[in-house]
Amino acid sequence: LPMSIRARLSFVFLMLCCSCLQHAAAADESLFSRPEGRVLDKADVLLPETITALNDAFLKAEQEHSLHVYLITIPFLKDSGLDQKGKLEETANLYAQEWIQGVGAVIIYNDENAFVSVAYSTEAKHLYQETAIDALLKGPLDASQKFKGLQRDKIMRAAKAVLDVMSKIQEETTLKSPRQHPLLKFLAAFLLLLAVVLIMLDSMHRKPTINDEPAPKKIRRRKKHSKW
Repeated sequence: LPMSIRARLSFVFLMLCCSCLQHAAAADESLFSRPEGRVLDKADVLLPETITALNDAFLKAEQEHSLHVYLITIPFLKDSGLDQKGKLEETANLYAQEWIQGVGAVIIYNDENAFVSVAYSTEAKHLYQETAIDALLKGPLDASQKFKGLQRDKIMRAAKAVLDVMSKIQEETTLKSPRQHPLLKFLAAFLLLLAVVLIMLDSMHRKPTINDEPAPKKIRRRKKHSKW
């Protein structure tokens, strides 16, 4: 290629790389920091007692099922355009990948249009099929959105639906592949050690058998020399 065309292609490629880096940096900067609790109410639509109840429910799920769930409310989406549901799902996925280490989900609520989106962590997608979780969650989540009431009540119902479905999946998975209790592991190791010690003691005090007795030494007889 002529030098001018090479230079133009290089310039275009460089501009594309810079644009991608800028979008990635902007996306990272736009994310809120993970809260100390499990609820981040940026849209200011939840009552303090509602936030406390949600935090307690999320922490209980974490303790009982090792399930990490967060809830975010936002007043609006920046540069969402017409596809606001798609943008909300993308934002929820960003938070799920950034905030959650382990099995869990992020529930995000947009107060501008009352949309709710749920995104799952990488480990949750790895352990369970995302389509399977969506299929189980679709009915309860749709019912929560059709509920005639205050927006905070809809958010509470959506959070409960996510907790119920994912906790049930976690519980069923644990039952299918139960982990051995630490006490059982200790008992098994102790019995194994005891068996080894008994075998060693038995070999030390075992009476010799006929096969174990040493073979008798051969006695050489002197030949008598004749005088003749």
